[in-house]
Amino acid sequence: MAGIPIGRVTNSDAAQRKPLMAIARAQNMPELWLNYGAREVVMDIRAENLDKIIAPKSQIWNESDIASVLKQIELQKSPALVLLQDTKAVRTIVSTVYNICEKRSLSFPKIMAAHPVRQSIRGKLSEGAVVDSFKPDANGPDTNLIFVAEAETDGLFGYDTVCTKLLRIFGGEDMLTTYEKRDGDKPKPAQKNMPYQMARRFVDKFDVASIDVAAGQQGISNIVVGHPSACKPHVLTSGYRTGTSRFAQTIIGSTGRHSDNDTLASSLRPLWVLQQAVTDGGQAILLAECSGGLGSDALIQLVEGQLDTDALRRPNKYVDGMEDVLFLDTVLNDAKSNGTKYMLVSALPDMYAISLNLKILRRAQEAVDQIVSRHARRKLSILPDTGRTILRKKC
Repeated sequence: MAGIPIGRVTNSDAAQRKPLMAIARAQNMPELWLNYGAREVVMDIRAENLDKIIAPKSQIWNESDIASVLKQIELQKSPALVLLQDTKAVRTIVSTVYNICEKRSLSFPKIMAAHPVRQSIRGKLSEGAVVDSFKPDANGPDTNLIFVAEAETDGLFGYDTVCTKLLRIFGGEDMLTTYEKRDGDKPKPAQKNMPYQMARRFVDKFDVASIDVAAGQQGISNIVVGHPSACKPHVLTSGYRTGTSRFAQTIIGSTGRHSDNDTLASSLRPLWVLQQAVTDGGQAILLAECSGGLGSDALIQLVEGQLDTDALRRPNKYVDGMEDVLFLDTVLNDAKSNGTKYMLVSALPDMYAISLNLKILRRAQEAVDQIVSRHARRKLSILPDTGRTILRKKC
């Protein structure tokens, strides 16, 4: 599915990234550059209409900091790195491991990834790196594997780490049991809960290792190396914390990286953060290209009319992504009663809007112009890296 331009664009490579806020030469109009798919898009918001820009200010690690942690890996045993995502941080981990091996005259580790990560990351790693296909075994992962992923918030588990990803990959019926232990029918990002503890117990039986990474648009802010069940996500992601919840009447969020808005399924996690940020009766706009389509079996069944949202509360079997369909249904039903509006700037087909009960726009600037034209004094807040933002509850 081709992406649809929604404004002026630039390459999303960090070296060419525009500053988050650049003062324009005329009309006192700040330029806000936000991620949209593989590009950066700009929205022109007058200074008098711009409120808060909420972005974590965590300390970014340098190459030496990253290498010092990754040296803990027993590379002499020639482990295989299994990449669960394609992000800049994951690629940095791979290149640093390669550098360590080169300095120690060790063989480079085998690199593996499941489709579509394998397709996405091909050609983006160190010269000569080959990414083999990773095919999960129903009996669980082999030993001598190191799984690599970037941490983010999650509506079901609170946090999405290697630990929860392994449960989703190998869990089978255990995912249904975990789903049944959810904390209500609303998303609970960045909260400790029973589902995460169940994921931890599930992966504890595997003889594997993990590299969990916390990162933002500026770089890596934390790394945990060890067994997946040993990761403490609230500590790993401490640099994501900023601001308080329910602070904005109108808020515009970007997922922050391409992998978070490649599909609708991955884009819903950032939407749960916007849901925490917007006040009742307000407006929340999420930029999420979704060029890869829906991204989960549950969302596909929903738009095809094969999924009863009421049945999601007590299902007989687990369907990939069913928790996000349930959360979306609950959040949008609440929005009907409290007057909140959610909008998605996306390349998804218009026909999906009816099934999802979610307004889909083509240009973020169109949404901004509509809001400002109706409410000239309206202040707009910005979350440029929603996928890695944790809001505190108001006291």
